[in-house]
Amino acid sequence: MESTGNRRTPKTIAAKVRPITNTAQAQALVIYQAAVEAMQQGKFEKAAQTFSRLAGDCPLEIRERVRIYVAACDRYLTRSE
Repeated sequence: MESTGNRRTPKTIAAKVRPITNTAQAQALVIYQAAVEAMQQGKFEKAAQTFSRLAGDCPLEIRERVRIYVAACDRYLTRSE
């Protein structure tokens, strides 16, 4: 049985990603990524400081995550003291 050519091509997530045109937003995302990496490495104090620095100026897309990560870092730091 041969294909009729009516197959749909799968959609990729890349088609939905908006390009970053604002340099301040791009810089905030770089800082956010560095803070997440610090948290993954167990450097919670450094991550909390970096996330806190971002909290006021970060894009709306990551603002809630930044707030949650700051709280998680603070919780870990108070528990480990």
